[in-house]
Amino acid sequence: MTERATARFARRPSLLAALALAVAVLLTPGRCAHRPVNPPLSHSQGGEQRFEGLERSRGEHDDLVILAFSGGGTRAAAFSYGVLEALRDIEVSTPGGRKTRLLDEVDVITGVSGGSFTALGYGLYGDRLFDLFETGFLKRDVQGTLVRRMLNPLNWPALLSSGWGRSELAAQLYDEVLFHDATFADLERAGGPSAQPN
Repeated sequence: MTERATARFARRPSLLAALALAVAVLLTPGRCAHRPVNPPLSHSQGGEQRFEGLERSRGEHDDLVILAFSGGGTRAAAFSYGVLEALRDIEVSTPGGRKTRLLDEVDVITGVSGGSFTALGYGLYGDRLFDLFETGFLKRDVQGTLVRRMLNPLNWPALLSSGWGRSELAAQLYDEVLFHDATFADLERAGGPSAQPN
């Protein structure tokens, strides 16, 4: 046998062992953690009760200002972020004669899909969002990172399990780059506008 043939033969067992290990990992049942599912609500609040008293938590007490951000992926997140920037920069006079930012008069922010990232981000972080959202989320290649994670063999066992999928992989990434293990309780403690993700 030549040296080249010996080297090829020597590499094959390690390649075969690595392939066998990868197949074993992929076929091992129950090794992936499952994201908890929120329990169903026993009852829901009526729309009027849900917003009762919110106008007393921020700004003037005789108005109720609600922002509704639409979906549309990163474009929706960027658009709604631009809306918050504009409201931050617009100064108005209240009926009492006090000068305030229009953003400080917002009582409720709701959003779907891409708009919900901005709504929740502002609900959690308030004005700190203006320091971290653009570079930390909007200009980040979130889609590319998700694709790379889906193609990573270390994530395949989780992706092939019944309790984990692409949505959980995305939620994990969003938590890492924007929400940092925040809960709805953190959202309530933040004291900003009530954020109502849909």
